[in-house]
This record gives sequence, structure tokens and C-alpha cells, in this order.
Amino acid sequence: MTRFGSLDGFSASENNAWKGYPFKVLNELEEDGFINQGSHRSKSVYIYEVGLEQAKVLLEKSGIEDWKNEVTNE
Repeated sequence: MTRFGSLDGFSASENNAWKGYPFKVLNELEEDGFINQGSHRSKSVYIYEVGLEQAKVLLEKSGIEDWKNEVTNE
């Protein structure tokens, strides 16, 4: 997911992300309790804390570390 950054100004919540992904994937993430799509007409989703934690685990497992800079700068 592409999470909104603190400087984007799109949302008061840091846990929102763009919804430009296959609906099947988004539906599975919602069924698993990682995100909330809200209205299916909205263009963004809310990422629950458990979803953020799972994303961090996957990023670390993949050797991607640039997200750590964003977390420490908030």
C-alpha cells in the first residue's frame, strides 16, 4: 500500500493509503483485518495497527529499510 505521508495533507490520520490496487487483494486484506475500505466508493483505505505491523515485518524480511526514516522523522 502507498501510505499518505505526514506532509501530503490528504488526511488527519497517518494510517490512510491510496486504494489503487486490485479489488480482490483489497477485499482479502479487509477480510483478514488489516484494512478498512469504508465506502467502496472511496479512493483510500484505513490501515489498522495490525496491518502496519505486518507491513513492517514484510518490509524488513525483504530488506527494505527506507520506511524507518519516515517513522523516526514523525
